[in-house]
Amino acid sequence: MGLDFFIYYAEANIVCIIILFIVLVNDRLYGMMQEKQIWFRRTLIAHILYFVSDTGWAAALSDLLPRTRLLVVLFNLTNYFLLSLIGYEW
Repeated sequence: MGLDFFIYYAEANIVCIIILFIVLVNDRLYGMMQEKQIWFRRTLIAHILYFVSDTGWAAALSDLLPRTRLLVVLFNLTNYFLLSLIGYEW
């Protein structure tokens, strides 16, 4: 995987982060403090964190970050944890 892969992958993740952040800000400004809104906000934050972690994983996969065992395991565990959290919150 080369630099082109990482650029396109990171660009897609950044666009998703921006869109979810805009939804989160609008929900905080204009939403009510109901329980469903709180869970929705938590889900948005978990998705944003997942996209950040996924971008780091792609950087390690395309050799922009050193591909050490610790770094790869850290990104994989973070992704697994965040995906489980997203599934639980939905």
